[in-house]
Amino acid sequence: MRCIGHFAAKIYFFALPALLLLAGCGGSGGTLADGGITGTGIIIGTVPGTVIEAYGEDGDYKETFSKIVNSASDKHPFLLRLPSGIGYYLVMIINEGTENEIVMPIAFPGNKPGEVLARIILREGDVIDLGHVPLFLDCSEVPLEDDSDGDCILDKPFILNEDEGSYNPLRQMDADADGEDDYDDPDHGYGHGGIFKDPQDHDDDRVPNKYDDDFERGSNDKDDDGIDDDEDKNPGNIPKEVEDSDDDSELDWNGQGMHPSGQTWFDQHGDYAEHNLENCAACHGDDFRGTSLSAQVGCYDCHDGPAAEEDDSDDDSQPEWNGQGMHSSGMAWLEQHGDYAEHNLDNCAACHGDDFLGTPLSAQVGCFDCHDGPEPEDD
Repeated sequence: MRCIGHFAAKIYFFALPALLLLAGCGGSGGTLADGGITGTGIIIGTVPGTVIEAYGEDGDYKETFSKIVNSASDKHPFLLRLPSGIGYYLVMIINEGTENEIVMPIAFPGNKPGEVLARIILREGDVIDLGHVPLFLDCSEVPLEDDSDGDCILDKPFILNEDEGSYNPLRQMDADADGEDDYDDPDHGYGHGGIFKDPQDHDDDRVPNKYDDDFERGSNDKDDDGIDDDEDKNPGNIPKEVEDSDDDSELDWNGQGMHPSGQTWFDQHGDYAEHNLENCAACHGDDFRGTSLSAQVGCYDCHDGPAAEEDDSDDDSQPEWNGQGMHSSGMAWLEQHGDYAEHNLDNCAACHGDDFLGTPLSAQVGCFDCHDGPEPEDD
């Protein structure tokens, strides 16, 4: 199996406070009116446990990881923030670092028969939803015509299928700002007749050079992406969201851009917030109650807010709630909600859903975001 130059996939089982890790970010170069970061857009979606890579036409490299919020489901959310105005190719990797690793370049249909495109160009503030991407889970599932040499690195891209719950990003993009979405636009957002030679895809087969078997590597191209190291924005393909480069248990983050994730960040995010509140507010909102850019996750999902009203009717630290309406919040509720749920499941279901997987009334928060669900039935 080919050695892939990035970190092992990180799978996180979330307790309720750890929902803060899903989509928080800090300011970088100013903020938009809705709290977004100037000069960036976002790609979101759900996948099986997956590494998501992005290869930029300028040599840039980004990566993110899907998050397990329900171990009984294969729909694990991810969020990838990319600079605007730069073309990127996406690659998704299942079972990373194992003998069953599968590398899948991602593409999507154009509006002409047989047309396949793979380049995504975000505008500032874009939020592009790929829906659910039902990737191959085992090498045995990959058709021979897609992987002729059997190395589980696809020779043809994995094409998003709207009939399977995926969304075509072209329908959501207008890269050249001509008022026509890139799916219907004859130039698909390229802005110059569709004639474009992408340095990340030398033969226009929608497979980035990094993973293309017939790409001839150059002597001054350390990351094998087809861009000379002297012109490559990221010649080593070093992930931009490294948690700790020197193994000193301290996160390497300066409060700018998307923050790290994982247990170390969860343990230390309070220290960063103390010194970077304005950056936190860029995505979590000026009131820190969450915005669409933080998946509505805010500080007070876990912490008591300033001047929080006392919800204890006596001094025994029992939140006063009768199982009707909006429940209390804060650490006391977090510790005791199981007792309430045991006797008020019907009331819980009113907002969290009959399957307890979450609804818009509960901001899509459900029991199995933190707790293991019932064992899935055998097929």
